[in-house]
Amino acid sequence: MTSQANFIKRQPVLWYYIFVFAISWGGILLALGPGGFLGITATPETQLMVGGPISLLGPSISGILMTAILYGRAGLRELLSRLLKWR
Repeated sequence: MTSQANFIKRQPVLWYYIFVFAISWGGILLALGPGGFLGITATPETQLMVGGPISLLGPSISGILMTAILYGRAGLRELLSRLLKWR
């Protein structure tokens, strides 16, 4: 087990929120491009159309990432099996 994974396992909720924040806001900043963050240029609607879904994917991606870090392949397999069970 790596030291980074052990560090994350000690405070999983904190790291979940850090990952959500980084993925959501990082994705928005990537969608806006170099001039969009400083407000120098007007932001086209297409950039906002890309930034919105990216920000909504942050919690889902973070949840899958934390499941992989905390529980490994067995946790991901269990998560997938629960997603496929409808009843």
